[in-house]
Amino acid sequence: MVRLGLLTALALSFTPGLLAETDQLPQCLSIEEGWQEALNVSARINSAETQIDQADYELRSIKARQRPQVSAFVRSGFGDGALQSAQLDNQLGLQFSYQLFDFGRTDLQIEGAGYAKDARAFNARAIRRQVLSSFLETLVEIQHSERLQTIYGNRIETLRARLESADRQLANKTMTVMDHSRLSSEAAMMELQLSATEGREQRSRLSLAQLLQNDQLCIAGGPALDIYITGNRTPDLEAFLNAIEFEPRLQGIEKEVEAARSKYRSARREWMPSLSASGFVSQTYNDFTDRFDGRDRVGFEVAAPIYDGGIKSNEANRQRARVKQLEFQLEQTKREIQTERSIAWTNYEMLEKATRASQVALDSALAHVVAIQRRMELGAGTVDELLQAEERLLNLEIQNLNLLSDRSTVLISLIDEELLDLADE
Repeated sequence: MVRLGLLTALALSFTPGLLAETDQLPQCLSIEEGWQEALNVSARINSAETQIDQADYELRSIKARQRPQVSAFVRSGFGDGALQSAQLDNQLGLQFSYQLFDFGRTDLQIEGAGYAKDARAFNARAIRRQVLSSFLETLVEIQHSERLQTIYGNRIETLRARLESADRQLANKTMTVMDHSRLSSEAAMMELQLSATEGREQRSRLSLAQLLQNDQLCIAGGPALDIYITGNRTPDLEAFLNAIEFEPRLQGIEKEVEAARSKYRSARREWMPSLSASGFVSQTYNDFTDRFDGRDRVGFEVAAPIYDGGIKSNEANRQRARVKQLEFQLEQTKREIQTERSIAWTNYEMLEKATRASQVALDSALAHVVAIQRRMELGAGTVDELLQAEERLLNLEIQNLNLLSDRSTVLISLIDEELLDLADE
């Protein structure tokens, strides 16, 4: 099994079109600088991190309910008697309250808010992982397009040289019109393929510019990608599949389930009484004596809901339904991740075998082309035989590049979590 270090040869063997020396292009970034820039400027990541801040403020707000509450008040009205003999009642003062016991409702709300904050953090990490993978896959795609262009460009140069000779041979009637037409058709097809590949590269570069939020930056030559991997090692199937429990998407939903359960338990206790200490000090205007009289009170208060029209019970039922919905989502996500990882590993093994087989076929096709060329030199071979052999070689070269590119993408999906750990250091 090919070691992960081979990813370097696939993802980082950039041609001069993608890479440049830092002293020549000051705006170029190294690979590690590039992915850090992509992580820093990502609107999705920044939005996710803002959600963490929102969850943190909500957690602090709930915790603040456990602290004493103090407020100032000014009141004006009539009171202290029947409506006919009511006295003018103007008050100003301070009042405070401190909740002593509520059967754990606030503690459960704090617990749920903490789980919700953790869920937002895991969601942000999952997004960071997606951005990092997209960045690396885009680099692989650019490299793949450039390699294809090199193959098509070399093929076009060869065919053009042959066409110049073929034109003379056709004029001297030493080549048939059929052979000449075959060369012309092959050259036109290669021009078309080259144009399509150039467009593919441009689309990949636009994707890279979008990830970096800057179309003036390029990715300069930097350390090989295997430097960011903890040693050159063969991926282990069991470890890869068992790492599902550390998948950020799954961890985020697990925390959401715990948050919903805490909120449900808290909602069920809304019918329980609460005990708090309260008091106030005030100055009340006495319209008989035309002066302010002092008032104060300190004591305990027990409050219990009796009837609210179904608000609390409906909220508890809503939270219970939310728990069930998240539990179903958790199981579904777990199955999806297991399937994704199994497919990724199967693809990895298949691509490893296919790449080795493709290289053998490529070597065989190259030897066949060399044999045909020698026959041509001896006057025994034909143009059509040579073109067929070279076309087979070209198709195998393209197939081999496609396999290498696909393998790079699969390898990135196997190691992107480790790379993210290195990016976050």
